[in-house]
Amino acid sequence: MDDAQAAGLQRPTLAPVGSRGRPQVPSLAVLLLVVIVIALPVLLPRGPGNSVPADAAMLLFLAVAVAVLWARRVRVEVPLGGSYLLIVLGGTLAVTRSVAPVEAGAVVLQDLYIYLWFLAAVNLILLDGSDRLPRLVLATWNLTATAIALLVIAVGVTFPTIPYVFGWPMATEYGRVMAMFRDPNMAGNYLVVSLFVLWASPIPTHRRWKLLATLAFVLAIYHTHSITALVTLVAGCVVGVIVASVVRRGAAVAAILVLVGIATVIVAFVPRDYFSGPQDTTELISNSDVFAGSLGRSNTSLSLRVLRWRDALMTFGDDIILGIGASTSDMALRERGFPTSGEIHNDFIAGFIERGLLGGAGVIALFVVMTRRALQVGTDTALRRSGWRPSALVGAMVAVILAGISLETLHFRHVWMLFALITALGLRERRRGNYLDGADRAGHIPPRPTMPERLLA
Repeated sequence: MDDAQAAGLQRPTLAPVGSRGRPQVPSLAVLLLVVIVIALPVLLPRGPGNSVPADAAMLLFLAVAVAVLWARRVRVEVPLGGSYLLIVLGGTLAVTRSVAPVEAGAVVLQDLYIYLWFLAAVNLILLDGSDRLPRLVLATWNLTATAIALLVIAVGVTFPTIPYVFGWPMATEYGRVMAMFRDPNMAGNYLVVSLFVLWASPIPTHRRWKLLATLAFVLAIYHTHSITALVTLVAGCVVGVIVASVVRRGAAVAAILVLVGIATVIVAFVPRDYFSGPQDTTELISNSDVFAGSLGRSNTSLSLRVLRWRDALMTFGDDIILGIGASTSDMALRERGFPTSGEIHNDFIAGFIERGLLGGAGVIALFVVMTRRALQVGTDTALRRSGWRPSALVGAMVAVILAGISLETLHFRHVWMLFALITALGLRERRRGNYLDGADRAGHIPPRPTMPERLLA
């Protein structure tokens, strides 16, 4: 008998995460989250403030989540709080220097709304505690994305016939399919992220169904003719496979380092002419009929983006302290007569140019923190044992980061859904670790993190 028992005291206990005694998420919130996932690829019609159909369910979900969390006195997690605070502060300060302060201010409010929805999704998934809600979300995502992939293939195969939705074409005149996204690049990014979500999900359990769905995804990505989608797909697959190999066989780390070293030696010492053959082969592939609509545009597409980045940096370099206002680069460039007006198409450059030093630092910090979270989840052995393939989520994160170099992905709702899933899974596993390593071994409940610790988490 220990001292606590001798004194007649009973040690406090914690109910295991996901046990029957844990409060469950109301059915209305679950239904709304499913509706949101289904509506993510439906960006038509557009409403006031660039709103889309999913926003109606997202706003209602946010209201329900706040009511549930308040009523049950749940400890609210605030992941990405520090980095997003910098983004919002930078955007708010930049409003004072913007050529369109009303539009820039509206974008900051939209940023806050998206982030609050992200917090609501994360905390309700944590409230559920079990795999039930994440599995339901992923199963819905997989079915919806597969349907979208088949739709993209159908539109691509029947081109030059172009169907319309609410007056908007589902493909460009050049055959680039965008379905209901209004942008082929966004459609391609959704399909790439969805493919990694499919492989990370424990549902479907049979690999043959995932392989069949993968074929549909790859064909659909091809029909978007998005160079960014193709590049991020390959890069994400490579990184995902490497992470999976490292988790399963620790010796793979040494093999990777050896391969990197060999590649470095080859690049450093092999004559430049030696690579003329592979370069010619790459150029031949790009100019073929199969990839003419995607890789064949690489030089033109990249040169236009680089020109836009150069114009923005040269023109607004002096304004980088405070920024020129969120999502106002297009208007600012047109006001000064630049022919390369349009979005900057780069999350990182846009962060500094439009939101100043604070906002740019916030964007960098956000991607760093999310990468760390993705790696933690991607190497989690407990998830692997329960049927997940979490290394695919690392591939999805790599795809998002690389896409941010040529697109502005931080306003993509499906990207924030991915962030919510990765973050919730990571925090849930951490809580389970605290229970196993803290409460039942040391005999006390682990201390609640301070607000600065939660903001930086």
